[in-house]
Amino acid sequence: MATLTAPHVESVSNFCGTPSPARAQLSSGSRVGPHIWLLAFILCLVTIFLAYRIYRAGELGQLTEDEAHHAVTGLYFADLITDLPIAHPIDYTYRYYARYPALGVMHWPPFFHICEGVVFLIGGRSPATARFTVLMFTLLGLSYWFLLVRELLDPWAAAFSGLALAFLPFVATYEQAVMLEIPSLALCIAATYYWAHFLQSHTRAAAVGFVTFAALALLTKQQSVYLLPFCGL
Repeated sequence: MATLTAPHVESVSNFCGTPSPARAQLSSGSRVGPHIWLLAFILCLVTIFLAYRIYRAGELGQLTEDEAHHAVTGLYFADLITDLPIAHPIDYTYRYYARYPALGVMHWPPFFHICEGVVFLIGGRSPATARFTVLMFTLLGLSYWFLLVRELLDPWAAAFSGLALAFLPFVATYEQAVMLEIPSLALCIAATYYWAHFLQSHTRAAAVGFVTFAALALLTKQQSVYLLPFCGL
């Protein structure tokens, strides 16, 4: 286990709300610039790896049958946006379910499927497009993970831990699957990042960032409710 040196202790104290001369520098975001290329390199590497896996992947449902349910639910929102059945949305949903019994509107929160539906409208309706939606959430989560670890430790620790997170066998399996695990994880990481900054700075922007991503996480997967006791602790 690495020894926690004095600069690292100071970074942790910043997140816990202890006054520090470096607080103004961290809050101003002046450290973002020099290491943006390191983050960009990580995201490009992960994108190439996952794009290759997505290209080689077959039909949905190889991991679990829930993949097909998530894809059909995304198609429902794509059609809902296209058709805009404002006068009869419930009847429209019943008729859609009669045609596609795999519809999971009432089973899962809707945020991921709304995003998936928008991506379907932009990139076409295919298993690769559905997996690309998960890829976007993967990159979002890795970006906020990098920023969080960079503040607690240093940019190189953030880079290595980000790569380790992305290429863990269990995580990599779900990164190419149309499931809710990766989108939920990404949004929870983003919420954690903003909560840490709120404890440090007590600014409205950090509070809004936390509330936004925590709400989106809850609208993606019910297990994201763990954020509430986590913040209390």
